[in-house]
Amino acid sequence: MSENNVVSVILSREIMEAWEAMAEKHGWELSKLLSFVLTQFVIQDGNIFSGTWKSKGVDLGRKVIIEWPTFPSTITKAEILDVKFEEMR
Repeated sequence: MSENNVVSVILSREIMEAWEAMAEKHGWELSKLLSFVLTQFVIQDGNIFSGTWKSKGVDLGRKVIIEWPTFPSTITKAEILDVKFEEMR
């Protein structure tokens, strides 16, 4: 059995309120919803690419591209995930 780890994230008030609204709308505990979304991002082969961000030879930071997992235009039953209520709380 795999070990669960705890991670802290910093979110703006607007982003936090948006996540809380989504969790409430769908009956999730907020931390469970965030965990589920992050887990599915990896399982469904989401990816992050980054590289150097320079201007006139000065290193300004990193360029980041987030490649979100996508669904085909027609979602088949096999692609819909079943989640038990106890897993949402």
